Amino acid sequence: MQLSISALPFVLYQWRLTRKLLGGFLLVSACQVTTVSSTQPNIPLTAPLGATSRAAPKSIEWEYRTGPWGTLRLREINLKAPAAALERLQFTETRMWSFGSMSWPKIQAFLLEANLSESQLAELVHPDRRLIGKDTLINGIELSSDLLLSLSPQSRLYIYNLLAQFPENSDHALPFVLPDQAGDEQLDLNPALREALIKLSYYRSGIRCLTDAKLLVPFVTDADELIRLKRFLVHSPSYTIEITRESLLQPEEFTRYWSRNQGKSSRNLLRILADSPDLAGLDLVHFLPPVPQGILNRFPDQELPPSINCFWTAFNFFSRNPDHQFLPLYDVADQAAHRALKTLETRFFLTEAPYEFGDVIAFFTPQGDERNPPELLHTASFIADDIVMTKNGAGDFKPIALMPLDHVVSLYAYPGGIEVRGYRQRP
Repeated sequence: MQLSISALPFVLYQWRLTRKLLGGFLLVSACQVTTVSSTQPNIPLTAPLGATSRAAPKSIEWEYRTGPWGTLRLREINLKAPAAALERLQFTETRMWSFGSMSWPKIQAFLLEANLSESQLAELVHPDRRLIGKDTLINGIELSSDLLLSLSPQSRLYIYNLLAQFPENSDHALPFVLPDQAGDEQLDLNPALREALIKLSYYRSGIRCLTDAKLLVPFVTDADELIRLKRFLVHSPSYTIEITRESLLQPEEFTRYWSRNQGKSSRNLLRILADSPDLAGLDLVHFLPPVPQGILNRFPDQELPPSINCFWTAFNFFSRNPDHQFLPLYDVADQAAHRALKTLETRFFLTEAPYEFGDVIAFFTPQGDERNPPELLHTASFIADDIVMTKNGAGDFKPIALMPLDHVVSLYAYPGGIEVRGYRQRP
């Protein structure tokens, strides 16, 4: 899902949110983070400001990953979008299918292959539903809500895969990605709303998708339920990660990995671990450059306006003075992706896995032809193992989070899949 949000001018202060090494804190703006305690001794150096503590289970499973980055200890957390941001989230109207310049006979022949019922097909081909040559050069069909709700998952996938090829149907190309249907019964939503959610869901390459979110609104009973629905649709998992004491066993390799392209001394951070026998680990945030250190696990707010996007986040990873050219321009057709692609071509070079700290991971649409070259969809910053730092979509309801790369890939349910490339900044 892509939203058009005006860019707002802003000044990034001298990263006044930088953390003190001991007794520091990790600022998570306007969000709640579920926190749990470990059964292992642990003295965290950071604590999310305003985090809500809940009753912790008696034990918790931590994941451990070892490599040139040292030994990571990580667990998943859930970042809850602020209610005010969710209130501003507006669903796109999807009751008009655009077929670009495709002729009506071809549209009709396509619909005949979509496994539609006689009544569905009759409505779609009815002259009153056609938008051929009416106030636009785009050929299209206007649908009723009842028809959209009645489509089978197979018909919906078949039709939406074609609609995704036309730029006017952005929500068909990049829909909401939902958790598997097995958890729907646990949602705090009324039965009619849950049933409509099931009817409108479909699977693309094994990924559960939702395009017609606006059709769910009439089934919502009150404002609180609408917030719960929106929060479900834009769910934002992230990770909290620590560098553990085991990293002391590989100081040279560890220091080379985390010192790449930045002046801070990873060796000094290791020394803190070595000199503090009761310290189980250091929060990963201390090993990040100033820009990602100031925005990790945060939702855009007064200092990070809604216009902040994945391109700004990835290309300013090592920046001392952030470059704002990657933000969408106010009141101008958004060319941020074009500017980001030019930067990749001039200041970076392609690289293969294993990736290094700070590499840009770029997501492209599938290979086309000369008239339809691959389009840059998204960028993220590689951190370690398979973890990237990513801002998945525009808007202040999406945070800057840590996620496994394959999870981020699954959020971009583009027809035919996407191509992932790694880029490394030139010396």
